[in-house]
Amino acid sequence: MDNGWNIQFLGTDATLWVDNAGARLYRSKASGTTYNRTEKAEMVEEIVRPLSDEEHVRNFLDCIRSRKQPNAPVEVGHFAVAGPHLANVALREKARAMLDERATKVSI
Repeated sequence: MDNGWNIQFLGTDATLWVDNAGARLYRSKASGTTYNRTEKAEMVEEIVRPLSDEEHVRNFLDCIRSRKQPNAPVEVGHFAVAGPHLANVALREKARAMLDERATKVSI
């Protein structure tokens, strides 16, 4: 969370950065290497439009009332963040960290 929230999708040729202000696509200077904050990457495209979580919250509240499945079920969110959380554990412990099949228990 840098000044609100952001999500970075790091690829070998470019990085997509999404946050409260919109989205920006950066091309890596050297193809085949991932973008990092210290290199001056070329911004390829920018979409300046606030991305609100209002629709997400509205969908969640509607689903509480109707008992329908939300657009983003909690299980999807759990599996989406399991990898980054595991990387943080491995970094903090300075060891290889692994998840069980259900992605609920970490072993080092």
